[in-house]
Order: sequence, then C-alpha cells, then structure tokens
Amino acid sequence: MRSSGSRRLSRYLPFATAAATFLLLSAVLLVAQVSTTIPIDPLGLARLKDFKAERVSSNDIYVDSNDDSKRPVPGETLVLADLKGPGIVTHIWITVAANEYGWPRLLRFRVYYDGNKTPSVDVPLGDFFAVGHGYERNVDSLMIRNSSDGRSRNSYWPMPFQKSCRITVTNEGSRRVSMFYYQIDWQKHESLPPDIGYFHVFYKQELPAVKGQLYEILNVKGRGHLVGALLNVIQTEPGWFGEGDDLFYIDGSPTPVIEGTGTEDYFNEAWGLRVSNGLFTGVPIAEGRNVGSRISGYRWHLPDPVPFTKSLRFLIEHKGWIQDHNGLVDGFQERYDLWSSVAFWYQEGVNQDLPEPPYGAARLPHGDATQIEVEDNIKDVTTQDGQAIVQRDVFWSKDLLTLRANGPGASINVPFDVAATGYYEIVAQIAHAPDYGNYAVKLDGAPIAPRGQGSGRNREAQIAAYGSEMYVAADHLIGWTDLEKGRHVLTFTCTGKNDAATGYNLGIDDVVLARINDKARITR
Repeated sequence: MRSSGSRRLSRYLPFATAAATFLLLSAVLLVAQVSTTIPIDPLGLARLKDFKAERVSSNDIYVDSNDDSKRPVPGETLVLADLKGPGIVTHIWITVAANEYGWPRLLRFRVYYDGNKTPSVDVPLGDFFAVGHGYERNVDSLMIRNSSDGRSRNSYWPMPFQKSCRITVTNEGSRRVSMFYYQIDWQKHESLPPDIGYFHVFYKQELPAVKGQLYEILNVKGRGHLVGALLNVIQTEPGWFGEGDDLFYIDGSPTPVIEGTGTEDYFNEAWGLRVSNGLFTGVPIAEGRNVGSRISGYRWHLPDPVPFTKSLRFLIEHKGWIQDHNGLVDGFQERYDLWSSVAFWYQEGVNQDLPEPPYGAARLPHGDATQIEVEDNIKDVTTQDGQAIVQRDVFWSKDLLTLRANGPGASINVPFDVAATGYYEIVAQIAHAPDYGNYAVKLDGAPIAPRGQGSGRNREAQIAAYGSEMYVAADHLIGWTDLEKGRHVLTFTCTGKNDAATGYNLGIDDVVLARINDKARITR
C-alpha cells in the first residue's frame, strides 16, 4: 500500500500547481508528524478524519459584542489555551496593537506540555513568528506566515501532546497592551503514537557575542531532531558579519558532523543577505552593512532535519570583515556584533535543562530604551514649507506628529532631550501611508557620524514613507552616535516621493533613544 501511494504521488506531482504543491506538502508534513501508518498520497485531504477539530480564541463570551481582544497590563499573564489531550495544536493566529517600543520582544510566549512546570517553548512573541529585534515584518514561509505588514502572525508548527497543553503570553513591558487577539486551532485525538516528539523552542542572546567563543544556538541532551532556527544580528561596526560557519556536534562527537561554509550560506543565500521569503528559508530584515544595521533570517530544516539520539550542539562562528573609516576592508576576523537566536526542535519528553531568557527590556538590543512621544512637544516643533499637526489614535492608541508638506524641501525640526552624555542609538518610529513622501534626516543640522566610520562616512538616514495603506509605525534606524546631555534636534527634510504616492507628508510616532553599553563600543 505504501508503494502504491508513492506511485500515485509521483504521478500527480509533476502536474501540480505551486499552490497545490504547497498545500500537499503541508498535509504531508502534518501526516508525517501524526502517524507513520498512514500512506503519504495526494488523496490525504480527502481521507475521512477520526479527530475532533476545536478552537480556543479571545472571542468575547457575549455574542453581540465585537470586543474580542485582551489587554494585558505589565506583569500580567494571559492563558491563551488550556487543552486536554491527546491532541495536536495545528495553527496559532495572533494580532496585537501596542504602543510600546519593541513590544514583540517584550511579550513572552510560553507552551507547557502534560502538566510540566518547565515550558518547552519559551521565547519572545515576535521571534517565535520568525522576526527578530522587536520588528514587525511580513513572512511567507511554510511554517510561519505573517501578513498585514507583519501584524497578522500565523504559526503552522504541529504541537502534539499526550495529556495537556497550556499556552500563555506574559506582558513583560511597562505599558498596557491596547489589543491582543488570538485563535488557536487544535485537534482532539483518541490517541497518538508513542514515538511522537514534543515541539520545543529556545531563545538565546549575546549582546555582544563573546570574544573567543563560538555563538551557541542550542545545546540540548536527549533524543530528537532540529527543525528550524532564527538568527538575528545587529552590526556594531561597519563591514560584513556573515563569514562564520555553522557547526553541528551530534551525540557527543568531538568534531562537527555537519559543517557549513558561511552565515549567508546557512540561509541558502549567497554573496550577502537581502530581504527575501521562501518556503524553507528567508530574510525578513536586511538593513545593510553600516553600524546599527539589523539582519534577521530563518531556516526551516524540514527537508533536512538534524536528528540526534543523545545530544546536539548547534554553533556558529561570529566572524566577518571590517570596513575602516577610509572604506578599506580588513578581514577575515572575529566580530563582536549583537546576536540573538531561536532554535526549533522536536524531542522525546520535555527538556528541563535550558536557561530562561532574560526578562523584558533586557531582551531589547541595548537592554533598555527611552521612548519620546514627540507629539507632546509640538509647541517646540518648527517647520518649513509645511504645517505640523497632531493626529490622535491613528491606530489604536498611537498618536502621530504629522508634517503636512507642500513638496520637496519641506522640513520639520523635532527637538528631544538627552538625560546624560553617552553613545546612543536613535530610532524613529515612522508611519507609512499613500500620501507620504521620502525624507532625509539630520541631527543638529548635520549628517550622523557613527563612531569608527570617520567624517568620510557621515550619512543622512533615508526614509521612504510611502505605503499602500496607513501603517503605524515602522522602526527606522537614524544612527549610532555620541550625544551630549541636553537638547538636540532631528530635522526631517522631504526629498521627493514614490511615483505612486499622492502627497509628500510625514508622520512620526516616536523617537527612541537607547544608550549603547560599553561592551558594544567597538573602536578597532
């Protein structure tokens, strides 16, 4: 019967459309997780099912109400699901409206199986959905799909359990979440095969990577198989971080059993990383090779899982090349960028040995951040060839300082105060809309000069604010620079617009200051 099913599969696949192939592959992967006794064939979806389909959600118990969201305050834990098995979680959908900087890193997502007190999934919410750094970005892969500018998050990782499954989200930020919606689809089974593994997810960070040590994505004991990884890097100096090889030590092997050829190669890319999406690999974030640039990439080991019977160590070198203030390249050498990662795997039983992630703001790139609501200081704002106004509640508790610009050359001067002299990252949270233009940004009247890049590398941050619909608000790196205590001014000047844009306007949600810790001060 198996061989017959295989013949039927080979017969149909050459004629399948891309969409049908995607759907078939999804069904095949799920069937492969559930049972080894069911033949894999293109009629799998047509076979009658012997499980019960169920869902838990944030839906209001009052049918006539449309208020279907939760609003966790700081420190509050939401119980999204408390399921009784045997069963399999097959789909998780979440969307959130929050006005705190980095909230996808501040919300902590956990899954507990079979009454265990130790979570098998313990990870920032955004990173679980394949996007690092607290950003919102679209992802179009087989196991994770994020849409609506990253605001609609979907997971299709199968999560089987024998007795129970408890799923929670904790607000480890300092502001109340405006709206938190969710749906969790699952199957109730009479029984599951005894060889089913439990789905695990582990978050790790080094800010920055440790000198003389490889970055360790996962170190786990037991029997199981790795099925995916997310890697996030913030460059602390110019150049290219991604020459490090991925290394897998399996079952206590003294040397790597699997060795890679470079970081971008691990993501099945070449000659660098650029924004892309694919069924098994993708790069939701790729901001370039300057100081402060962020990169986030995923790889799902579905065609090529990495099995282990005793242990698995998954490491990667943090090596690359350095670009000095004259633009000259110095490499190949160890770099000390800011690293974080997520490992996805199935294993026998529940892992008890991995450390908890840092709490709340300690997961932000620099351990903390000051969020400045610039619209509150509109009396100190000045403009040229345009008008500054405040728009309230543009998107669920997010307010905008808006420049109604007359055209290219229009500008807005936004003051902000620095509490203490230091080395800072400056981020502007910018809205995107159909009538928004392109802008260059200066600090105190001059391009920003990141430390270590010299005057020849000074640059104006560039913002392309057009969007097919209103989105509030995307993080735009302005730069890393030294700031004296006191008042400073960011100047946003219109340089033009996208051909599809209907205007030249600009909307600023916040300016975010994060003081860069001493370990990330790279002065080669």
